[in-house]
Amino acid sequence: MLRLWTAALCLSTLLALSGCAARTPAPEYFRLVLPSAGAASDLANFSLAVGPVTIPERLDRNGILIPDSAARITHSEHYRWSEPLDDALAQELAWALGERAPALDVFVFPWPSGATPKLQVSLQLSRFEAVEPHQLELAGLLTLSDRVAEQPLATRRFAIAETVREPGVSGLVAAHGRAAARLVEEILELLERQHEIGDDTPET
Repeated sequence: MLRLWTAALCLSTLLALSGCAARTPAPEYFRLVLPSAGAASDLANFSLAVGPVTIPERLDRNGILIPDSAARITHSEHYRWSEPLDDALAQELAWALGERAPALDVFVFPWPSGATPKLQVSLQLSRFEAVEPHQLELAGLLTLSDRVAEQPLATRRFAIAETVREPGVSGLVAAHGRAAARLVEEILELLERQHEIGDDTPET
């Protein structure tokens, strides 16, 4: 009798656990997507590598940071990035720069064997998250380097504020994309300024 009771208890426990598991919703994954590019740039006659992108430890997780208030954010276990945020940003920036400046050869760090980019833009992010429920901030440092001469050419700090226009996680992810698109403009301005003073001349 005791064995039957124990078996029944074990079976009911397993059924309860499987029922809980069945009620747990599957995670939802989101991609970082930049909106359509703006006007074309006439930059040409050099190749460009984008990356590496370094991010703070709090951003180096799959869970999307959800703001609860102006002072508190949490990592969501349900809403997740489809790939590491630093890799996604580098890939999307490279794609957008290639679209805006079609005469350039644009590579993503680490670039493939045989590729020889002349210039490299690396990014060190301090923020890429909602700083309050309706405001997202993308901030950090851009560094433009000459890969051939192995020397830095220019640096630029940036701080981009983007309104979260739509409610929910989809609106938050869309704001990430718009902020990243504005970062493309910062990179293009840096490249165009460098092109004006000479591609291999450090900025003073």
